[in-house]
Amino acid sequence: MTSLLHKYTSTVPANTQEEIPDVSLYDHLRTTAAIGAALYQYHASNTTLDERYLKRPDGNEFLLVVGDLSGIQNYVMGITSARTGGVARRLRARSLFVQTITEIAAQKILLELDLPVTNIIMASGDKFYLLLPNTREALAAVTQVQKDIDQWLLGELHGELAINLAMLEFGREGFEARAGEAQDSDMFWEA
Repeated sequence: MTSLLHKYTSTVPANTQEEIPDVSLYDHLRTTAAIGAALYQYHASNTTLDERYLKRPDGNEFLLVVGDLSGIQNYVMGITSARTGGVARRLRARSLFVQTITEIAAQKILLELDLPVTNIIMASGDKFYLLLPNTREALAAVTQVQKDIDQWLLGELHGELAINLAMLEFGREGFEARAGEAQDSDMFWEA
């Protein structure tokens, strides 16, 4: 479904009333689906899935998880001094491997929480951002995935690569952009 949405709505503006419509309908729909899935799980977990709770903010309902793979430079470039032939092919293979590790980490967290792929806000190279509900289950899933991936990376790559996961709790006001304020708010860099 997300592939079809991307194909047909990625060049359609989400809001044609803006002077410069800079958000595509695809990005708007993906983000809305991520917020909806996270809110549903938050309220279902806290047994507040009732209209009176949904209309008023309940505090820090969301959890922003950032995953970052470290040690990439040494891992990818370490092969250039090992052998002389086929270096470009091995560089591409290691770059793909690095990207695959970060994608698997993000997918594993979502799978543990039964969240859709739309909750991957961004995944690029060695970094990803996830929007999760702020629940005990989400905290436990992130912690468990961190342990599982750390053990695997240590066993398979002897610690050449490591994944770092950071979390930040925030409420509905974290989505609001107010006129005159900087877009990259300090609240996202407190963790």
